[in-house]
Amino acid sequence: MKRQEHMALASASVESITMSSYVLSLRLGRKIRNVLFSEVVKLVIMSSKATALHKYKQLIIYHFIPVRHVLFLITLISLNRLPVAVFDCCVFIKLMLAKKLPVTLYYESLCPDSVRFVTKQLHPTFKDAGKYLDLDLVPFGFATADNSSGHWEFICQHGAVECYNNKVHSCVIAHNSIAASVEFIYCAMKSKPSNETLTLCANLTNISWESIESCLSSGEADILLVENGRKTNMVIPSISYIPTIIFNGIYNKALQVEAEHNFLKVICLLLKNKPDICKYLGIIQNLII
Repeated sequence: MKRQEHMALASASVESITMSSYVLSLRLGRKIRNVLFSEVVKLVIMSSKATALHKYKQLIIYHFIPVRHVLFLITLISLNRLPVAVFDCCVFIKLMLAKKLPVTLYYESLCPDSVRFVTKQLHPTFKDAGKYLDLDLVPFGFATADNSSGHWEFICQHGAVECYNNKVHSCVIAHNSIAASVEFIYCAMKSKPSNETLTLCANLTNISWESIESCLSSGEADILLVENGRKTNMVIPSISYIPTIIFNGIYNKALQVEAEHNFLKVICLLLKNKPDICKYLGIIQNLII
């Protein structure tokens, strides 16, 4: 759900520039990527600004690349920000060569949109392609944390029960495998929130409820949730919607929107070494950004 008060987005930051070049790269086919990385990168390294700009114009004219997708890189070159432009391209090369796809999910345990994504998209997709993902789960969302009284106090968007559940999720994630954590979180979020539900889900997923209780009572859960808040608040641009799904450490609105309705499609789009499920589904890897 939308944040009540939207924070102004930082303009022309390195992160936004990197995101834009990454979006451009997603739209390029293998042949065009070769042009981008073998020719354009070489040109910017050699500080041949005029020739590099000309090459980008060719990409736009002959390969129908939308102008808005290359504005940031063209601006970089025009402003002689050549090292940053090279860095952007190298980021994409590194991501393409990665064996696993980094995915971070920022969510709230009782948020209806988070529940829908976890139960309808994340869980079934993880069963089919989980071994191809480097998944990081961050329960916090639009909560706040305050330590002015000497101990941590949290206010969550859906009340105290959500704060408690977020702590439980944090403990589970910290002390169990990601596969077990996904199963537990799916079980907990598809059911009515209660201690009985959480205990049952722990038993069904072979997670020790006693270890969760120890995490809660020792104060470790507070520390974990504070850290989740720190990670959430560090996202650029600032999170204005929950759940937020980030791929490769770079927020992309189009991928976010698509992932909410077809998480597997986005994964198949971004993975270099695609699981069989992608081939069976015949997913078109030309997502319109």
